[in-house]
Amino acid sequence: MSEKYRIVRFYEDEERPGGHRRIMKRGLTLEEAKEHCNDDETSSYTAKPPRGCGNDADLISAWHQEKKHWFDGYERDEEDDEEDDDDEQHTYELETTEGLVYLVLNPGDDLEEQWELYKNDEAGESVKNAKLISYRKIN
Repeated sequence: MSEKYRIVRFYEDEERPGGHRRIMKRGLTLEEAKEHCNDDETSSYTAKPPRGCGNDADLISAWHQEKKHWFDGYERDEEDDEEDDDDEQHTYELETTEGLVYLVLNPGDDLEEQWELYKNDEAGESVKNAKLISYRKIN
């Protein structure tokens, strides 16, 4: 099987050293990932001005001060290494808008489906409206 890559959007965040990140696309070839990242629209520094700002430098600057900067990068997709016939449970760390959540999934479980079940059935009120930002398998 050929290696697959994913696009990761990295966000500037003064409250979190190193910022935060979100997986944008998965299952790309290396060439597709490079092509994506070479597009001017994949960085807040080179993308067209935000909607409503026109060419007004002050509005654009104010928007960037509020929203902070971001850019897209690529990395080898770790999930590409996993065997489909894996029969063990795995723990995933999920980065959400309300903090980190850990889920243990059985073989064949769909992560996003289990996240929704967790939010609706087991989580406290603080997680009910949380959005999934990214996730990673930790064992």
